[in-house]
Amino acid sequence: RGADLSEADLYKADLTGADLTGADLSEASTDSADFTGAQGVPTGAAQPDKRRPQR
Repeated sequence: RGADLSEADLYKADLTGADLTGADLSEASTDSADFTGAQGVPTGAAQPDKRRPQR
């Protein structure tokens, strides 16, 4: 809760059921990340990855 994931690489991460209330995902790489059932609204809603080429 309130985790700062701003530089996290969540490539194919499975965050099923995770509580992301207040989480900062502003710079996170979320390519193929699974947020199934995740709780809360991240403060820096995940943007398309700027560093990894889009497929």
